Formats: sequence, C-alpha cells, structure tokens
Amino acid sequence: ERYKERFGHEFATKTTVTTDPNNAGLLVAPPSIALTIMATAAEQGVALREVNVQRMSQLKEGINTINPEAAVMYYVGEGVAPTASTMDVRGAELIVKEVAGTILVSNRMLQSSYVNIADEILKTFSYAYAKTADEAVFSNIGTVGTAQGGIVSIPQAILNLSTTLSYTPAIIETGAWSTVTFAQLRALKGAVPDTAQAGAKWYMSRSAFALIFQRLMDGAGGNSGLYYQDGSRPFFDGNEVVFTDKLSLTDTNNTNTVLFGNLKNVATLGVFESFNMQMNPYIFQKEGLIEYNFRAQHDLLAYNLGVSSITASLRRVGGVSLMRRTS
Repeated sequence: ERYKERFGHEFATKTTVTTDPNNAGLLVAPPSIALTIMATAAEQGVALREVNVQRMSQLKEGINTINPEAAVMYYVGEGVAPTASTMDVRGAELIVKEVAGTILVSNRMLQSSYVNIADEILKTFSYAYAKTADEAVFSNIGTVGTAQGGIVSIPQAILNLSTTLSYTPAIIETGAWSTVTFAQLRALKGAVPDTAQAGAKWYMSRSAFALIFQRLMDGAGGNSGLYYQDGSRPFFDGNEVVFTDKLSLTDTNNTNTVLFGNLKNVATLGVFESFNMQMNPYIFQKEGLIEYNFRAQHDLLAYNLGVSSITASLRRVGGVSLMRRTS
C-alpha cells in the first residue's frame, strides 16, 4: 500500500522464501525486501515512476493495448443508427528477460563495520536495477546480448516505425542544440493529440535542459515559461520536466534529445513477481570475500506510438513525440 500510495500503482511479490543455499535457483527475496528494492529503484531512477509497471506471474504474458481514438460520434436523426466503430485492440506479449549482478564484499568489512553493510548492498542493487530499467525505457536499441537483452526503448520503437523519419509525424528533427527554437518545442508538444496530453511531461537530460530550454528562457528575458513547483521540480510551458541521463547527454548528431508525452499511455514494464538474491561465502573464501548475487526479470513493451506512412493523410502521432538531432 505504501508503494502504491507513493508511485500510483501496485507491485505484489511472492511470500515464500527458499532457505536451502544449495538449491538450483537463488533465494527469493521476502516481500519487505522486494518492495524496498522497487521503492528505492523508483526513487533513484525514472522508469519505474513514469511507465506502467505490471506484475508478471508467468515468464510470458499477453497484454492488450487499446487505441483511445477508435470510437467516433455522429449526429443522427430519430430511428437512425450511427455508423459503428471497431474497437482497436492489439495484442502483444511481455516475455521476461533476466538481468543479474554480482558484488564482492570483504568478509573483514562485514565483521567489523559499524555500518549495516546489508542495507548498503541492497541500495547498490536497487540503483543498478533502476539504471537497467531506465535504459530499457529510454535508450536501448534492441541489441540482443548481455547489454540490452533485445529490449527496444520508447525512442527506438518510434524510430522503428519507418526508416524515413519524415514519414513519422511523432519525430521533430533538429540541428545543433544551439539552433533549437521555441517553435520546435511547441511543435513537439503540439504533435501529441489531446487524448494523450493529460499528465504529459518533458523528458531529457540536464545538459539538454540547460543548453536548450534555459538558453531559450534567458534569451526571452527571463523564466517566463519556466517555473519550479515545491522548489525543486521544474515545469516548462505548463508541463513537468523529468531528467534522465539515458537520453542524449551531449549535442551529438543522430541522438534522441527530448521526449514529450505521458509514458503511461505508451509503455508497460512487466516485472516478474520475485527478486532473487543469494549470499555465497564459499567461492572466494581464500580471498576473504563474500559474493552477493542479485537477479530480476522484466520486459518492456512500447505501443500506441502512431502511424508512419508515405501518404501524409495516413500519418498519425500516438501518445508521445520525440525530438531528435539529425544534422
């Protein structure tokens, strides 16, 4: 309940804990620890706060995505039926990919430390998982292997709609950051349909914020369109700004600079219902080290990204738009 109250969605976990250190799998984290990992990761990262997080009870689960603009209303006379709309429901699958990390801790440190090392290890794994989840949402390009696990991020999923960027209306192409204008930012915001504007936010790195948004505000004579809520959260043109270092950190060609939209409308991060942790004191016994292992399973599905077409009348922006430097 505390997790739901803080982050707006539930996350349930298994309640059983295996106790045999020699079993084929790893230890299943008890609910209190698993929720601590999720809560800490959500605080340290962005993805677990901003996209839908769905608990998965199986390694493969189906998910239905619905186009919110599928229904059309008509004016009709008495006894006249309106033209029927077809529910636009598309099925897809979340298939978990396993991520794992290992950290070695000095046995001497564990015996003599005044600090609760277990808590610090938990924080370390939480941060590592937050980073992995953020990469899945914002920067992965679908590379199969240990670095990305084949997961395609939201920006890459938009780029994958067409090899010709001009056919995809969700993409606003720009030159160097020093040339980005107010008009381009408003085009980015305005491209997202009204049905997806509620809860929409700006997503970018702090460097992009400083060199694009703050530059424009300074040039306009002050922060007329930029203000802070609660003394910390920046807003621009009425929408909150969220920082992530998984979007472009440098003014480099062919990089994704800014996302605009409500990511809960376009992505679901499926997280398997348990986290697995194990302390192994035997592998590095001679070196006086204890090994801690952490494993989690998740997958990302991006959807409702719009339609790319060579025919202009068929093009449509989904729930999010992307600013990309292309020259």
